[in-house]
Amino acid sequence: SGIQVLPAFTGLLAPNWRPEARGVIVGISGFTMPQHIIYALLEAISFQVKELLECIEEGTRVRIQSLLVDGGLSQSDNLLQLQADLLGIDVIRPSMLETTALGA
Repeated sequence: SGIQVLPAFTGLLAPNWRPEARGVIVGISGFTMPQHIIYALLEAISFQVKELLECIEEGTRVRIQSLLVDGGLSQSDNLLQLQADLLGIDVIRPSMLETTALGA
């Protein structure tokens, strides 16, 4: 769709640490539909996760074999498939999405 999103609405966090950065959405036209923007946002999140995991792998010299996810966004099949495709690893969603509430 040509839409790109930089989801830095509260600055960029790890691994870039740019609190002054601001979010942006580019490529919007008269034909842009809400689902185009949502998909671009999911892509942007996936690329941010990829960048973070690459930093972890580089720093630890350990290859990440799978990604365990939880929280509200883990309900999105589209996001998890995008992440799995981009990372080339399994993205695993638990049966209980809010595992952080359990102290896990």
